[in-house]
Amino acid sequence: MSRAVDKSDGLLAKYLLLTAIIGTDWATRLDHKVATIIVERYRSDHGNARASNSYLACLTRADIKNVRISVGRLVEHGAFFIHREGKGTRPTEYVPNFSFAASGGAHAPATSGDADTPTCGGADAPTNGRSGDAETPQSRLPVPLTISGYGEEATKEPAAATPPPAPRPDRAGGSVPAGDFEVLWRAYGFKRGKAEARAAFDALSPSDERAAAMIEAARDWCAAWAEGGDAKTGRRTLASWLQREDFDCEPPRRYEKPTRQKRPTDDEERPQAPTTGTAGPPQAPKRHRVTITDAATHQAGADIVLAIVMSAEDGTHFRAEHKVQARSASEQEDGQRALARLCMAANLGAVEDAAELCGREIEIMAGPTGPIHYVPHLDCGLVA
Repeated sequence: MSRAVDKSDGLLAKYLLLTAIIGTDWATRLDHKVATIIVERYRSDHGNARASNSYLACLTRADIKNVRISVGRLVEHGAFFIHREGKGTRPTEYVPNFSFAASGGAHAPATSGDADTPTCGGADAPTNGRSGDAETPQSRLPVPLTISGYGEEATKEPAAATPPPAPRPDRAGGSVPAGDFEVLWRAYGFKRGKAEARAAFDALSPSDERAAAMIEAARDWCAAWAEGGDAKTGRRTLASWLQREDFDCEPPRRYEKPTRQKRPTDDEERPQAPTTGTAGPPQAPKRHRVTITDAATHQAGADIVLAIVMSAEDGTHFRAEHKVQARSASEQEDGQRALARLCMAANLGAVEDAAELCGREIEIMAGPTGPIHYVPHLDCGLVA
């Protein structure tokens, strides 16, 4: 009897890889989430899965440092291979090791010398006498394997492979399938006009990362409406929300009716206006030569912020923050423009790591208040 052969990287192979990772004693819950997202993004026509660390941190709701540790642990134990490291806006390319379960990587080998303890790679080895059935193979799979030439299972038709159940999206955490309209529909929480909303979503045809950001924005808007935001005009349908591209805007704030101040009557004493001296002219920004003492990036919600600390020769300290990656396109454009001016002032063509800025001498224009302006390197006369 001819049997259909499963693809080496099909749904069954993905399922076996995930169950093998979950069955290990070294993988954490974050490792399970990261592995699920990477396997979900695997494309057999390309032979790899592309996902950046910031994208994994956004879907798992974990700190990006913990995500890097989790990825390193999965690669170290052989569950995945890194085909190409991510750099700049290019995500990292992963190659799943679909032979991880068969290689015995799901469990560490026994050290007690007990020959009755099977490994994950020995799914077709017979069990010991305690099971009561010498012909039933011991396996951690929910269904027995159907291998050609193995007992009575060789004459049965193979059961259809069932993919692992997708985790339910909720605000408590967990990965969500990016680009899924149903996830966005449930996250928005206002179930009216589903057909129009689906048409508006298909018209945008967002990428996976764009869809994940839209889902996060929909949850924020839903929470803001639950707290009474935009109560004066009421909630809008998801179709209108998508057409207006409100997912790139801040969620509404709680509407508060303005209160009028009571005017004092003739019998009441009117408050006297405070007397102040003559205000002097505003102080113009001055030029300072500073040294960058600290430069680092940190996560602020869905945004990545570059924080710069500078010290002048007279002991004055200056601090500046720029959003190099933001949900709002205008904020990200302003942050990238400020970063380019900072690189010009530090005589750097491009910055791969924020630590490259530490120790650089630059000149800035700054006053007691207001923004900080970086003086380009050719104008300030610094020597590289």
